[in-house]
Amino acid sequence: MSSAPEIIDAELLNEQGNVHFKTGRFAEALKCYDDAVKAATQPNAKFFSNRSAALCKLGRYAKAYLDGKEASRLRPEWPKGLVRQAAAMTGQGHFDEAAVLYERALVLDPNDRSIREALLGCRASSIRAKRNESQDRDSQANMAVNEAGRMLAQLGLTAADVGRTLQAALASSPLGADGIPGAKFVIQGHLAFESGDLKNAAAHWEKAADMGNAEAMGNLAILYSHGSGVQSNQQKCLELLTKAAAMPPLHEGTQIRRMGVAEAQYSLGLFFHDGRLGEPDLKKAFEWFERSASNGNVFAHNNIAVMYENARDFDKAVAHYRISADAGFARAQYNLGLCYEHGRGVPVDISEAKRWFASAAEQNFGMAMQSLAALDEDPEQTLRQLQAAANTGLPSSMHQLGQFFEAGKAGTADHPKALEWFLKAARTGHHAAKLDVARYYRTGFQGVPRDLPKALHWMKAAANSGSPAAAWNLSIMYEAGEGCAPNQTLAMQWLKNAAKKGFEPAVSELASRKRGKNLDISDLTKWEQANPHLAAPSGATANERWSRFRKDSLSRFKDSVDPSLAEFVQSIENRRDTQSLHPSSDLKSSDTYDVRVLASYPNSSTAMRLLEAKCLMFDGAELCFDGQPDDGLRLIAAGYRVDTLPASWPIPVLESLLATARAALKKDPNNDDARFVVANLALISKKIDIRDAIAEYDILTRRCPTEPAYFNLRGCLKCFLEQWASAADDFSKAIALDVDDAETIYLRGVAYRNSSMNQQAIKAFEEFLLRAEPDARKVPDAYY
Repeated sequence: MSSAPEIIDAELLNEQGNVHFKTGRFAEALKCYDDAVKAATQPNAKFFSNRSAALCKLGRYAKAYLDGKEASRLRPEWPKGLVRQAAAMTGQGHFDEAAVLYERALVLDPNDRSIREALLGCRASSIRAKRNESQDRDSQANMAVNEAGRMLAQLGLTAADVGRTLQAALASSPLGADGIPGAKFVIQGHLAFESGDLKNAAAHWEKAADMGNAEAMGNLAILYSHGSGVQSNQQKCLELLTKAAAMPPLHEGTQIRRMGVAEAQYSLGLFFHDGRLGEPDLKKAFEWFERSASNGNVFAHNNIAVMYENARDFDKAVAHYRISADAGFARAQYNLGLCYEHGRGVPVDISEAKRWFASAAEQNFGMAMQSLAALDEDPEQTLRQLQAAANTGLPSSMHQLGQFFEAGKAGTADHPKALEWFLKAARTGHHAAKLDVARYYRTGFQGVPRDLPKALHWMKAAANSGSPAAAWNLSIMYEAGEGCAPNQTLAMQWLKNAAKKGFEPAVSELASRKRGKNLDISDLTKWEQANPHLAAPSGATANERWSRFRKDSLSRFKDSVDPSLAEFVQSIENRRDTQSLHPSSDLKSSDTYDVRVLASYPNSSTAMRLLEAKCLMFDGAELCFDGQPDDGLRLIAAGYRVDTLPASWPIPVLESLLATARAALKKDPNNDDARFVVANLALISKKIDIRDAIAEYDILTRRCPTEPAYFNLRGCLKCFLEQWASAADDFSKAIALDVDDAETIYLRGVAYRNSSMNQQAIKAFEEFLLRAEPDARKVPDAYY
């Protein structure tokens, strides 16, 4: 008996954390999740998963990864633990590792669209990162050629000093200057390259290449690959590399290495790996990396290790990483550190991971510095590492520094510093940073004055980068004239942009606006002047102002501004053959939720909610009949998410909409809105039974685990089958996602009561009475 309150406390703490998380208060959410983990009598995977999500939002990726791993250990069959680990890997820029975790999560739940989309995004980020590194990797092939020259230059020596040094080294070689064909032209090419004269460098190396010098062939191939000093020509690059790579690795009759052969073999591996003349050829790439490694190229060992790791052969990967890392290659040291951090091919050893990260960081390798920061418990050390990583030009570290200063991890929040680093990251093209900069300028923080023109500039930049949240905010800014003159055309364009990307507030907003599509800001202003008691207070956002207006419009729906919609509603209500939602009802019962009746209760929040749901459904049906099924089904689904009770249709309309939804689902099995509509309409029309509908919701809840409506409706259907305990579990999941949904809290009480869990039922009903609007309160016996 004594353990029961502790379990309830843990669940409540978790739910409080969910409230904070949904409103962006991640530090408060973390505190609640942390308390929930500690309060639970037994380890709970959900609590660890939620704490991992909050840690990710706060940029504490190492701990987030460990919490995700613990969630997977507690519930191996649950994909969410793997998803949390993948998110932590993504936050650290480890896109390949994250992709592997997402793939494992998809094995557990092949139908989860969010995981599949995350995987695709992760792969795209990996490709972008590798493209950004391509110049560095090509320069690695040339590094052995000009490393001595660069080191001398760093000591303050001139290009001429470098040339004399190379000439002296060549003269002292056992072969002598005359024993290496084209050696003098190679040196002159280096001198030109070091002074920035790429055209002359290419000319000198071309002469040496014509004389059979492998080093010159490799250098010239790199110039052709990048179009530096010569016109870009991938075919010429391939020819030069192939010729150099085929040469003997040692000079004839000696044990002296022929410069340029192993490097050309390495560059050929990169050429085929990147698919510079078509599709990548990983088999050829691996073969050339192996040949290069056998001839002493330490960079090739790192690439071989990466390919073994992608093939899940971690033991061989670690062996090759170690060869390259021991030779001092920073990227290999970093990769070996990751193996120790995550237990790939070696036992987890954080101290060893830190040692290898530190070795790479000493060579100014930014991602190693970022990983050290993530593992460090000391805020001052974390700050130093992040600053060092950011100073190497790593955008993700710049963004994390902004988050560090905003969250006040070193004591108190430093908003000017946060903005400074968000700006630096945003100027590199970092998408999330652009939105953060816009947020800072739009809201204003201590030490950062509000600057709406700048906010508009950065909001537009974030929206153009594909952020639906930025598009939504941009629509509000254009509508209200924040930072610009009001522009209703642009406001509507960006609202549609956000809605098209599935951003739920925009979808709902667009549906509501459709009923007032002839209105502009002057109409809103006139309404506010005529109804000051209903208007939003001074200083309210445009969104809040329109929300007040729509609520009043709904209460007077018969006088709606959209006559075509009113006619459509009238045509539906003139028919007697309507069908109601309840699965056990008569197929030809009348419409219980008449629009005119609902509109006659303007002060009832319940009537307004039902009216909003019905209007969304009518809007969607109208679009379907107008030949816009995708938008139409999206609105019908949005209506069902608001409330399913008013979903009554004339039989011909119902059959037409069901056919439309089924066609959309056949065309795209991942269309969740179509599946949602099919499940509801097919159930109403008795095309499927309740168990079949539950099976559809099983798919939807797996694919969209953050959508409370799916859990709510599946719970309702289970109530019809008297599966009360399972229904209560579904209602609890829905409440965890939307803690203010009084209706679902009530339904959970009903399920508890019918499961003879009377104490829990009483608590649920008490919570319902605290949260529900007065007109929405029910007598418990009224349902089921």
